[in-house]
Amino acid sequence: MKSLFPYLVLASLTQPLYLSATDSPNVIYGDDDRQDISSVEDTTKKDLARSVVLISSDDGINKNIDGSISLITQEYVKEKIGRTVHPLCTTERFYAQPQGGFCTGFLVAKDVIATAAHCLDYNRCSELVFSFDYSYANQTSGKIEKISKNRHYRCQEVLIKDSRVDFALIQLDRDVIGRTPLKLSLRSTKVGEDLFMIGHPKGLPLKVAGGAYVRSNIEDQTFFMANTDSYRGNSGSPVFNAQTNEVEGILVNGETDYVLDQNLNCAKSYECENDSCDGEGVAKIKYLEQHL
Repeated sequence: MKSLFPYLVLASLTQPLYLSATDSPNVIYGDDDRQDISSVEDTTKKDLARSVVLISSDDGINKNIDGSISLITQEYVKEKIGRTVHPLCTTERFYAQPQGGFCTGFLVAKDVIATAAHCLDYNRCSELVFSFDYSYANQTSGKIEKISKNRHYRCQEVLIKDSRVDFALIQLDRDVIGRTPLKLSLRSTKVGEDLFMIGHPKGLPLKVAGGAYVRSNIEDQTFFMANTDSYRGNSGSPVFNAQTNEVEGILVNGETDYVLDQNLNCAKSYECENDSCDGEGVAKIKYLEQHL
């Protein structure tokens, strides 16, 4: 097992620890609780999911003459472990679903998206595309159709990018109509409180991941630790309090990614017990809320 919190670094006496953005959240804790939004029966979670976006870039889309876009996707069938690319084990859940982006974000004002700061490290504002409803919900053809003009938006301006806490606020090119900004928690989450997350693991169609809880929360740190079933594309995902349905934080970091199945010579998800491994880092929403 890796040593405890290998990605924590010293910062200052008032802010002693923070998460590096170089490690990607990517691990299953206990049972794999991820569900396609089309399989979720909870209507409240379905409503919350309408305010979550997939983040892509210009080189990952095709523009259609009717104003819609089509995402240039690749199948979820391979993964890099160290310096070597391995085929994904066919037993992995959501095998061969299309990957359409690289991060997740969510609506916090009528024209503002929140996400993880490190999601902006490799793309300029003008290159970013934010798509709502990238999911299998209401699709009858077995594939995700093009994304209509009123479901995708562009980056107008990066309002704030805080790499210390690892969050960013992005103003969109126009107001979002018919979707509600998510409600942010104004309280401090407690150890043991139940959580769920909505996002795009590995850039896959929208997933809800429940069965998680707060593992640790030190008051003067910018993050708390949880056991959400998280993958790289979940960076920027809203993490909700399961009792209040308010956003407690933004998924920013976590455990190692895939491991090699020596018998099958393929990549499989790293699995941990609910209370083992390092946990997933969630940036506390209070640091973002004060900028709205």
